[in-house]
Amino acid sequence: MARESGVPLPAPHYPIAYHDLRPIGDIQTHGEYDTWIGQLTGSTLKVLVKRFNYKPSKYQGTQPDPETVHRRFSRELAVVSRVRHPNIVEFIGMVNLTQGEGDRSTALVLLFEHLQFGNLRNYLNRYSVDVHTRLSWILDVAEALRYLHSLTPNAVIHNNINSSQILIGDNGVAKLDCFTHSREIYIATSTDWVDNTQMSSFGLEWPKTCQAPETLPHWDDETRTGISGVLSKASDVYSWGLTAVSVSIFRRRMAEHELSSLF
Repeated sequence: MARESGVPLPAPHYPIAYHDLRPIGDIQTHGEYDTWIGQLTGSTLKVLVKRFNYKPSKYQGTQPDPETVHRRFSRELAVVSRVRHPNIVEFIGMVNLTQGEGDRSTALVLLFEHLQFGNLRNYLNRYSVDVHTRLSWILDVAEALRYLHSLTPNAVIHNNINSSQILIGDNGVAKLDCFTHSREIYIATSTDWVDNTQMSSFGLEWPKTCQAPETLPHWDDETRTGISGVLSKASDVYSWGLTAVSVSIFRRRMAEHELSSLF
């Protein structure tokens, strides 16, 4: 694949009418949201459709309240609508639900560009990839991270960097995906971190792979209280570093227990 970088992206076109979106793929469930491939009416453009759920996930087991679901949706929309970079999956738009169309969950839909090669983890398991290409993908993600951390007035902490959240574009460029767990930090303050308490109160599925240990909530035996995790630019860099190592040493058709230890 020919590799390109620095390609300007078109401005997002949203909102999009629900009746202009046609599903062409099976629904995949990812805990708090579902995804499938769709196509816009009158266009050959394929998009990744991401719908936030009102149903309980396998990680929670309880029905999330509508306010919680809307909060998740609003948080991700606030981030993806302001980030534009060649190494970040392009946000296409959100569905505009007109009166009488669909149910209430249809309104909580985000559309992203569809990348046919899928995520980096699966790509490495299907194809032989030389070390120079792997290094270029690692550097692509570093560029995306540098961009997110330098945004003003609010920098963005991705908080879920791993090979499953990196997609491979048709032009051979790696793109960072999935801002469901991301947080914004107001960089004009004296701190460069944000408390992670609110994440757990939203009932989100916790990222498990390549996660910096300080980001996870834990129990303090001395005070007998729960302590929230802390997100920072450094925690993103930690996750990027672990991902870089795992991508560098990954071998095709590794046993499942080996995959789990890497990703």
